[in-house]
Amino acid sequence: RSKYTSRHLNRPVVVVSSEVNPWSKTGGLAMVAGSYGYEFAMRGHRTMVVSPRYAAYDGAHYIGYTKVWLDGREHEVQFFHLYQDLGDGNGTDYIFVGHDCFMRGGLYCDPHTGKEYLDNLFRFSLLTVAALEAPLILNIRGHTFGQDVLFIANDWQTGLLPVYHLYKYRRNNTYKNSRCVFVIHNIG
Repeated sequence: RSKYTSRHLNRPVVVVSSEVNPWSKTGGLAMVAGSYGYEFAMRGHRTMVVSPRYAAYDGAHYIGYTKVWLDGREHEVQFFHLYQDLGDGNGTDYIFVGHDCFMRGGLYCDPHTGKEYLDNLFRFSLLTVAALEAPLILNIRGHTFGQDVLFIANDWQTGLLPVYHLYKYRRNNTYKNSRCVFVIHNIG
């Protein structure tokens, strides 16, 4: 039982993470992202968790696509949706961002060489921009999440989310009333 009462329940929460339990996990980050998805929804917030689609996840179905400009060219990303019903009218919308750069053997490193993928900056920048587009364009159960959301960006992989939020969106009159929290895990 919670020791506090949730407030601002009309503000949807969008959690953005490079991994989320149980679909993709290398450590604690996935556990925390999965817990955010559960806790915010159970406290009454409309909740979306956005993460890369590293594989074809059971139950996740294609819901849409968008084209984003990044690294000097246009890229198409696909969105796959899975709703997790938590009971009593609560649930979490999991959105998996599909692009060829995510469909590899490992999340961050090549499992054959043990070396980081050289395009990780591109991959997670693409995740970040796609996550900023998702609440605006995806019609989930009859409507979008809209502009007045709280973004929770997790760890270095989503570190550019606050920057894009301000310079790409807010300066162009989008997400004017939204907020962004950047969470660093295991600093030190």
